[in-house]
Amino acid sequence: NADPRFSKFTGTITMTKPFEVADQHFEINSIATGQYSPDNLFGAEQISAGGYSSVRGTRETMLYGNNGFFIRNDLVWRTQPFAENAELAKILGEFRPYVGLDYGRIARQARYQIAGGDMLGWTVGAKLAGGNVNFDMGYSDVFGGTVDRRDSGLLFVSTSIRW
Repeated sequence: NADPRFSKFTGTITMTKPFEVADQHFEINSIATGQYSPDNLFGAEQISAGGYSSVRGTRETMLYGNNGFFIRNDLVWRTQPFAENAELAKILGEFRPYVGLDYGRIARQARYQIAGGDMLGWTVGAKLAGGNVNFDMGYSDVFGGTVDRRDSGLLFVSTSIRW
């Protein structure tokens, strides 16, 4: 019963806060995204939780609806193990181990048969960033919420090369 004429309000706030501890460089990265609509939306217009771009820990979207939000947080250690070799540093950039914690909630809307729910996920990984080669490898899992966690747990690898 989705209506092609709808109102939808979305917003995203991002924050990066670098800091140092014992001469080591760290940063906290956070993103909060929310959406509200008084209307019933088509699937492509709905907000979702689950998957690499929202609450990490599953390959597939676990929750979706017209109204909701998700928050992603990462603590990143920015290291430069290749700094002594300028050519290697140009190719590989920084080595960045990280841990993350994500939370998402989709509002229940009984009149549209949207059950709603929430999920909590975590991730741990390491990436090469800032050089010609970008590489990210890690593991994510769901550890809380109203979602079925039988298929949670995701080992991921992504890479790109720039020249």
